[in-house]
Amino acid sequence: MVADTAFPQGAGRCPGKIRAPLQAGANLPVDPEELTYVLAFNRQLLSFRQSAEWGMRSLQGAFGRLRVPLPIEDPSSRQDLLEICVRLHNI
Repeated sequence: MVADTAFPQGAGRCPGKIRAPLQAGANLPVDPEELTYVLAFNRQLLSFRQSAEWGMRSLQGAFGRLRVPLPIEDPSSRQDLLEICVRLHNI
């Protein structure tokens, strides 16, 4: 799973499964081959994260006027509304 650098990684039951791009000032490997791999992997993480952010902005922008909180006591209605939003975007 790809997350933002502010998201906690490796805590709890999923250590090593949540990955985030490198932060400024991160220690990089000295070995040139390993450095190439780390930087390429970091570019992929940035690309995945950016795609997710664009998708979220697309949904939030299209449904920005919906200011009604989803009813906590009716999971079926929440699911229906969220499914409608996602299907309208062909996700």
